[in-house]
Amino acid sequence: FKAEIVDLIAPAIPENVTTARTGASSIKVFWDQGEEADLAGYRVYRRLGNEDEPSMIGEVQIPYSIYEDTEAPDENMYVYYSVSSFDESDPPNESERSAEVEAE
Repeated sequence: FKAEIVDLIAPAIPENVTTARTGASSIKVFWDQGEEADLAGYRVYRRLGNEDEPSMIGEVQIPYSIYEDTEAPDENMYVYYSVSSFDESDPPNESERSAEVEAE
């Protein structure tokens, strides 16, 4: 009899999410690097001002904690970003999303 260890614990929610507009349709999203040993990466979500739910727009593998949204709406549209983290489990355990940050 072999017991299988199943990891059901998601990594911590990413903290200190910030944004910087770097062009007409480019916004960089930054956050603090997580500490978990089994941390695999992050998922970046975007929500426009007229949307109820955010959409995942990309994944970033560790050790990176920056994402460039090259299809961001222009300055006339409200846009919000949030980030979750996920681990090396199969399927991955994903954290809750961070609080949304309004892009500048």
